[in-house]
Amino acid sequence: IYSTIAYHSAMDPRIEGLKDMTGLVIPDHTFLLTANEKVRLERLSGRQKVSNLEENSLLQRKADRIFMTQGHTIIDTSEIPVHEVIELILQHLQQKRSL
Repeated sequence: IYSTIAYHSAMDPRIEGLKDMTGLVIPDHTFLLTANEKVRLERLSGRQKVSNLEENSLLQRKADRIFMTQGHTIIDTSEIPVHEVIELILQHLQQKRSL
């Protein structure tokens, strides 16, 4: 739901005001995995199928700014391998559980 709100709000700012999530089950914790633009474009080039939305850097930057305001734990994945990203997420969840 958060990514839908961010991307649609980036496409049309009027959407941001419509994000009433009353009645929805909200996750206990969410993570925003980011990467710098160079890495993001390299990763996209390695995919077989890429949507126009994924290739739109301006839209991506707008959506990223909206994501940043949603209160997620942000992990920059630009320079770390996937197994380390998983470890960071697990460590964070374990810390939250022990509080």
